[in-house]
Amino acid sequence: MLTLGAVIIFTLGLTVLEWWVLVFPVGKFTGLALLILFSGAKLWLTYTWLTITPQASTQRRVNVFVGFFLSLFLVMLAAAIGARFSTWPVYVNDGVLQTEAALEYLGKGESPYGTSYYGTSLETYHYPSELGPENPAFYHYVYLPGLLLMSWPVQQVSMMWPGFYDQRFVTFLVMVGLLGLCWHYVRGRREAAYLVPVVLAGAWCTPFFLLGYNDILPLGLVLAGLMALWQGGRWFVPGVLLVAFACVVMQTAWFAVPLILVAMWGMFRAGQLSKQQLVRALAAALVLSVVVVAPFWYWGGQGYWDDTLGYILGTVQHTYPAFGVGLAEILVRTGVLASRQAPFPFDVLQLLVGAVVGVLAAVKLVRAREIYPPTILYWWAGWLGSMWLVARYFALTHLGFILTLVGIGFVLQQVLPKQAKLNPAAD
Repeated sequence: MLTLGAVIIFTLGLTVLEWWVLVFPVGKFTGLALLILFSGAKLWLTYTWLTITPQASTQRRVNVFVGFFLSLFLVMLAAAIGARFSTWPVYVNDGVLQTEAALEYLGKGESPYGTSYYGTSLETYHYPSELGPENPAFYHYVYLPGLLLMSWPVQQVSMMWPGFYDQRFVTFLVMVGLLGLCWHYVRGRREAAYLVPVVLAGAWCTPFFLLGYNDILPLGLVLAGLMALWQGGRWFVPGVLLVAFACVVMQTAWFAVPLILVAMWGMFRAGQLSKQQLVRALAAALVLSVVVVAPFWYWGGQGYWDDTLGYILGTVQHTYPAFGVGLAEILVRTGVLASRQAPFPFDVLQLLVGAVVGVLAAVKLVRAREIYPPTILYWWAGWLGSMWLVARYFALTHLGFILTLVGIGFVLQQVLPKQAKLNPAAD
């Protein structure tokens, strides 16, 4: 029988190997294969441990297992933030530096969109030379205004205590909410152990979170919205508002919206959702989105459009390089693309692939006639992943986001009943 100590040691060992692959160059696709191997072994180890351990003695061990890695996670986050204020060489995601600079622009009454980020802390970021001569983020702030609105009050409070600000304070708060939400449903269940390989010590989540990537924000907000929608009743409108706010934080949340709307339509046709409640919820979501976006759109003008959409679509001069672990990287390595900046109709491919997967998702979700969070998470990951695979830029962080979506969906699927607890139209 696998003891708790053995499981912790083996999980730690596999986590160290994952970090070794991420830190030291072993070849892009070789590293990807190793990460899949090690993370798969970690999941298999957790599954095997839960399977062969007697039911009566499992829960206490699971709590210790999760508690140990939660403590380690918090220590690593504190060390990562503290390292920025030391003399050590520090790597932090350029999104952290740019958002902090955007908040400085905001504090001076200047629009963070359509402006240059030269002369800001973004210049301290070491942009990989293989991607191009300069970081296109100097010309475009890609994140949506909701991120700034989330960050501003956190920045103001943190400047009073502890006296400094790190953008990861915001992602940490959302991570606390996400973990708390998941724990609410898995508490007292053996399946809680899967939170370790999926989130707390997950190769596809923890390293990128510690480096400051913002993917946890749309994930946490949309998941909270889905759980509220699944509960129904008085939680229905707040659930829609949470998803709407996620859509004005990061563009990745946009791909969850059509899936949720299609599921709502199926519920409406089945008589499980009233027309009045549907219209009321969607109107509230529209008002929230306009209130958040309109001032920045008016303020930033064409710069807002170029930063938040043109930059992604590749319609501006300074855009993403052809890079990652998808089709674009293959085209560069095989010589089909002369350089990482060379033009290619990735947007057409994305449209075609997205249309096919989107139709499949719509058919399935309309027939389901309910908003079941794991199902939405799976289709969100599949739809987004299929389009990213043929995109100009499909980084390892994007793949990590997709696999984390799938992992959390799997955890929740073990504990959530298939039908919602309350009729959404009850209130």
